[in-house]
Amino acid sequence: MPFKSYKVAWVMVALSLIAVSGFALLASSGDPTTFKVSASGDAYVSTANPAAVYGKDADVWVSKVGSVENWGYLSFDLASKLPAGAAVVRARIRLLVDQSYGAFPAQTVTGRLLADFNEATVTYNTAPAASFDTSTNTVFDKRPMLGFTVFVDVTKQLQTWRGSGQRTLFGLVLTMDSGTANAGIAFASRENALLDGPVLQIFTVPPGQYGYSISPGEIFAVRSSN
Repeated sequence: MPFKSYKVAWVMVALSLIAVSGFALLASSGDPTTFKVSASGDAYVSTANPAAVYGKDADVWVSKVGSVENWGYLSFDLASKLPAGAAVVRARIRLLVDQSYGAFPAQTVTGRLLADFNEATVTYNTAPAASFDTSTNTVFDKRPMLGFTVFVDVTKQLQTWRGSGQRTLFGLVLTMDSGTANAGIAFASRENALLDGPVLQIFTVPPGQYGYSISPGEIFAVRSSN
């Protein structure tokens, strides 16, 4: 009788190990991984000064005061870095706030660029064409302070860019929503000496050599819609 009990016990241990191993395989096989790409160019243009160049400024302004607007432009060189067979499950840009003003809540709209731009020369008059066919509205419930981290989902924009077969830079445009009356946010540019500039994070399946995954408990700074 004692021998039979030991036998049953060992069977239970073996089954437990199989169950744990199976669970571990299931949990790890689908974890998204990512790689990060810093902006290769960033700038903003202004309707108030349509011939002015702001590509070397420390900030990328996105604002609207009445009919006067500042639009932000970002570009990322990833055509040779994103594996052709990787399935993108999520993409986002990380931005750090340097300044802000005006009335909040407010929201930004992020579209995609249809051509490249040169941050050293781009102006409102020479800005590349943009499309908002796949756009993201990012809601700021209150005025963001210095150092505030913002994540903007750009999954649809990136997937559209890949699907078009483009091999130019991946470009984004940031504007204030048309309903905004008086609000502005300055995001740190890559020229900012105190804050990190824009970073694109891409999460792919299957997991690969990049080795970075979204934390299950991650809290986003702002709400995104659409």
